[in-house]
Amino acid sequence: MKRLVEQTLGDMADQIEESGFAIRYQCEATHTRFIGDSSRMYRVVQNVIENALKYSLKGTRIFLRITEADHNIKLEVINTASYEMNFTEEEKETIKEVKDYLKELRKINLEKFSLSFEIEDIPSPQSIKYSDEMPGGFSKPKGEQITSNMLRRELLNKRVALFNQELDRFMPLLYLLNAGHRNIIRTYVCSRGYSEMIRTLDESYCISVSTYKREFPKACLELAKYLDMEHRPSLEKLNNIFYEMIGDK
Repeated sequence: MKRLVEQTLGDMADQIEESGFAIRYQCEATHTRFIGDSSRMYRVVQNVIENALKYSLKGTRIFLRITEADHNIKLEVINTASYEMNFTEEEKETIKEVKDYLKELRKINLEKFSLSFEIEDIPSPQSIKYSDEMPGGFSKPKGEQITSNMLRRELLNKRVALFNQELDRFMPLLYLLNAGHRNIIRTYVCSRGYSEMIRTLDESYCISVSTYKREFPKACLELAKYLDMEHRPSLEKLNNIFYEMIGDK
């Protein structure tokens, strides 16, 4: 880690000088070897330093420190932010509304994935899984089993189509955002949980937890300009539409 950080600082020397910031680097760790992809870690360290250069208060210093504890290596970047995270009450309410909007989309997306796996588990008509003798001593003609599963597959596909329509209505709006905010919002909606979201942001976009926490509220405010809050997504509403569809037939 020590060599990697020093190499990154060397490669960014011109950028650091042009920024006008002074970076104070200190390595307090004795053993700094780590197991991992050095190229990816280089990008992570570079991204963290670039964020510090971009968001630090002019005239302040940026501190980089490598420490170790319990056989773990820790890289700290300490800086004074150039902005305040204070939002007005109106902005806080807008952020909350957008988060609720996104959470409902995430529920729809999770339900879609669950249905997709359920569809994949349905045997095709040519499957050897079909038999006139069923487990538990019950019997059902093979033809009836195939017909039943074909109907089940059709109904599940209709539900998935409804969910896709809702998601497809939303996704184009992301291209109205800047790249960083777009990646954060898309990952928020498409992840199956917080840990997966943070891992995806880090591995796919080199967006750290601190960057996510700082930028997510601003991304919500930016996205709020384009959302139709009068027609919010609702998993319950989509399910009711589906049941009405099949009830009319």
